[in-house]
Amino acid sequence: MTESNQTPERGRERENAETRLLYRITKELHDLDLGVETSLFKTVEHLSYYGFDRPTVALHDRATDEIYFDVTHGMSDRERQKGRLRKGEGIEGKVFDRGEAAVVPSIGSEPEFVDRTGSRKEIDRDGTAFICVPIRDPQRRPVGVLSADVSGVVDAELKVPLAASMDEQGLLVKEDDVVGYMHEQRKLVFTGTNDLGQSFRPVDGNLW
Repeated sequence: MTESNQTPERGRERENAETRLLYRITKELHDLDLGVETSLFKTVEHLSYYGFDRPTVALHDRATDEIYFDVTHGMSDRERQKGRLRKGEGIEGKVFDRGEAAVVPSIGSEPEFVDRTGSRKEIDRDGTAFICVPIRDPQRRPVGVLSADVSGVVDAELKVPLAASMDEQGLLVKEDDVVGYMHEQRKLVFTGTNDLGQSFRPVDGNLW
């Protein structure tokens, strides 16, 4: 029988880390004091600092009705640029379409998981979990998703519950700010100046 590594001290450590990370992420996304792009970069940097792999912010492109990987950490620009999914496609597309956070305990065992970027070719897919949470506007309408990989059983035990906390807290942004940012990004592109069960489930444990 495998015993949990969770001690009271470890539990408190996890809760404290969750609280700090959740505060920093929600503050970056809600305040946008330094501009949308900087806030999104800081969001994925916070996740990377706390040990999450390939943290990504994907936003909804109204022109194509797709979600695209706008800001990532741990991927090359080439990989990031491949990250486009239709609504309902892959885990990120489903989370965006349904507005519900989800956890994949093992991406190697989840047929719905799509590695469109090709950034996971050299990793232990069976030992890698994945969390994805919708980013919403103040009216609770999804405008994008925040996702990250979690490697290792111990890491998953400590970090996967954060998806539920983020979804409960609500990752909110001001839609006008995001739409304006996406409009500016599109103009730059056009002008050429910008280069632990084994099934997919929402965080409440029920299959969609």
